[in-house]
Amino acid sequence: PVIDSTTNTIYLVARSVTPGPDSVFQQYLHALDITTGTERPNSPVLITAQVAGTGTGSVAGFVTFNSQKQNQRAGLLLLNGIVYITWASHCDWGPYHGWVIGYDKTLLQQQIVYNDTPDGYNGGIWMSAAAPAADDSGNIYLATGNGSVGVTNDPANLINRSESALKLVPSGGILTISSFFTPMNYPNLEANDRDFGVAGMLLIPNTNRVLTGCKDGNLYLLDRNNMGGYNDDGNNVVQTITLGTNVWILRSSLGYYKGEQKEFVYSWSEKAPLYAFPYDRTADTLDVKNAITSCIQGPKDGNGSFFSLSSNGSVDSTAVLWVNQAANGANANQSVVQGVLRAFSATDVTKELWN
Repeated sequence: PVIDSTTNTIYLVARSVTPGPDSVFQQYLHALDITTGTERPNSPVLITAQVAGTGTGSVAGFVTFNSQKQNQRAGLLLLNGIVYITWASHCDWGPYHGWVIGYDKTLLQQQIVYNDTPDGYNGGIWMSAAAPAADDSGNIYLATGNGSVGVTNDPANLINRSESALKLVPSGGILTISSFFTPMNYPNLEANDRDFGVAGMLLIPNTNRVLTGCKDGNLYLLDRNNMGGYNDDGNNVVQTITLGTNVWILRSSLGYYKGEQKEFVYSWSEKAPLYAFPYDRTADTLDVKNAITSCIQGPKDGNGSFFSLSSNGSVDSTAVLWVNQAANGANANQSVVQGVLRAFSATDVTKELWN
């Protein structure tokens, strides 16, 4: 969910099934008063959408939002009075597409509809539950997974943009791609279910950098204004960080802290240690050589770690990195398992404070 603190309203999506010979699947956007739990005016609203296209599931030149197949995985974004919701699928149960739909936060009227593969297939917006990111200029950043890349043998065509990091500009009821990055090995990623878009998009404050990741174990640091596009001769990115040859899922969040003297970016994927990368303001890159790692055994299977940071302002000695993960290396992707909440010193992750 996302909360509007100015109106004490929480926005969330709920799904329902009306059973019977022809079951009816529906999804609703709710706006609730967080102090009473009651619905706000105009809430809930049934989610429907349609775009022109010839992609999977299309009928008569239109792709229609499928409430049964589309799974709302990522967090919601509230930006400039619009509540943005994104969708992927239940695993890869098609036909599905990557959708972004925006609603006016007060009237709950639909304002924006975007489909990232209108003439193709898949392109789910997964991001390990992270919400789309947004900058001060109102641009939206998100990442997409397996699916169609380009059209008519042109991987750089903007119509179908799976396996990509996207910078989207809202304007006049539409979202327009102003910059993107698709790794050169996307055919291999597509063929082996090693999709891009498994991590969220971390905007590093007071820079023009954005960090994201891929199931093949690579983190990519991108220039927000020129994310690199597609180049079959090599990736035009600021920095590539390989977390390990055995890392292949990266279903985890990315974290960030900046204090009086210290500044770190955090990653803790499956089959990899907890990394705290110092941010080098001179080079505008992650200082991989001086990364701090924790020796605590983390997740082993198909689920990573999820972060939150707390501190008393920018006082480094009070900064805590909170980590939520499956306990004892269990696989929370396959079943309900016990979890553990850990607290580390955010400036020295070799020190676990509590769990």
